[in-house]
Amino acid sequence: MRTAELPSGLRAGIDALLEGVSRNDLARRAALVSHNYRQGGASRKTILGSQDGLAYLLSRLPATYAAVMSALFHVKQSMPDFAPATLLDVGCGPGTAGWAACEVFPSLASAVFLDDSAIFRTLGKSLAADHPVLGQAPFQDCDLTSADSGLPSTDLVIASYALGELRQPPLGELWNAAQGVLLIVEPGTPAGYANIVRWRAMLLQQGAILAAPCPHHEPCPIDPPDWCHFAQRLPRRRDHMILKTATVRIEDEKFSYIAVARMPVTARPEGRLLLPPRLSPAGIACKTCTQGRIDTVTASKRDKPAFKALDRLRWGDGLDNC
Repeated sequence: MRTAELPSGLRAGIDALLEGVSRNDLARRAALVSHNYRQGGASRKTILGSQDGLAYLLSRLPATYAAVMSALFHVKQSMPDFAPATLLDVGCGPGTAGWAACEVFPSLASAVFLDDSAIFRTLGKSLAADHPVLGQAPFQDCDLTSADSGLPSTDLVIASYALGELRQPPLGELWNAAQGVLLIVEPGTPAGYANIVRWRAMLLQQGAILAAPCPHHEPCPIDPPDWCHFAQRLPRRRDHMILKTATVRIEDEKFSYIAVARMPVTARPEGRLLLPPRLSPAGIACKTCTQGRIDTVTASKRDKPAFKALDRLRWGDGLDNC
C-alpha cells in the first residue's frame, strides 16, 4: 500500500456530522485525545461527550483506518485465498476497522461491533447507516475487562488500538472467536510493540499460525531498545490539518501489529522490511527480518534489475512482493 484514503462514504458521513460544529472547540478536544493516545491512555478518559467523539473522528480515525488497512493488506498478500464472510470488531470505537476490512475483503457480508462507549457506538451507527454491509451491523455494549467466551465466532476478528488499554486483555477469548484470522493492532511505540511480542508468544502457544508481519515462527530477533513497527501514509484533509495545526498535507501513522490464522498461510514472504530502504551513491540497502534473524539485503546501482526491485519496496513490504 502507498497512501490510505478514507472511503467516500465514510468521508461523507464525517462531513455530515461535523457540519456547523466549531473547529476551535474541536481543536482543543483533539489535542487532549492525541495527548492521551501518545501516553497510552484509555480512550474512555477523554471521550466523555459527543463533541469529544467528533474530535476523535478528525484526529484519530483517519490514522487508525490507515494502520488497519495496511495490516489487512499484508494479511491478504500472505493469504490470497482468505475470503472472510463475517467480522467481529472488538473495542471498535466508531467502527473504523470495519470500514477498512470491507475495503480489503469485499467478501464480507456481515459484521458485529463491540465497544463500551455509547458515544462511539452512536457515531459508528451514524457513519455506517448507508453502507450495504456495515449499515446492518449491530453496535453492542461490551466491557472487555469482563469479556468471556460469549464473544460471537466470526471468520475475521479485529482488535485495533484497544487491548493495550487493558490490564488483562481477553486474548484467549478473541482467539477462540476467530475461526479464520485474528488481527491485533497497537501503537507503533516501544510499549505497543512489547504488548504485541508478548501476545505473539501466547498465541503461538495456542497453536496459531503467523500470517503477518512475521515471516517466521521463531522468537522475535529484535533486541531492545529497537522495536518492530511500521508506518502507513495518509492524506490530511483541511479540517484534519486545522485540528493538528499541521502544515504538511500527509501524515505517517506508526503502528505495530500481529495477525494469526487457523488455516495454512500459503504466501507468507521470506522476509519483511523493518525500515524504509536506504539509498546511497553505491546502491540500496534494506533492513529485513528473515527466518528468525535481522538481515540487510543490498543491491548496487550497476545491478539494475535487483536495484529496481528493492527500490520499489516500502517500509513493511514483504521481500517476495517486489
